[in-house]
Amino acid sequence: MPGVKDNPIDPGWFEQVFGFSEAPLSASSTELPQALGTAAGDSRLAAARWRRQYTSTKTRFRFDDGVLHVRDTGASFHVGSFELASLEELYARRRALGGGSRSASASASAPPKLSF
Repeated sequence: MPGVKDNPIDPGWFEQVFGFSEAPLSASSTELPQALGTAAGDSRLAAARWRRQYTSTKTRFRFDDGVLHVRDTGASFHVGSFELASLEELYARRRALGGGSRSASASASAPPKLSF
């Protein structure tokens, strides 16, 4: 979510940007743990409700060639490409840029600081 601790954004930012509410049950991230409840049954039920809401929101978008389209309003946003790079791929890119030779098999206890 946009914003930072010292400069929070309006809770209605999603609707302002995309033209519809993010989910029928609108709980902020600070309310989510309370909304999920503490009892295992309550927690599973609430988690299932959030998954349905996520899916409902997701279906209102379409992504093509780096552009996010809002089906309801016709608005579109250039967001670039999405990728899921493995740690080994990131290290290879770093090496290609002359940033060292550390590999993904290196110790996880001391992760390197990557600089590109």
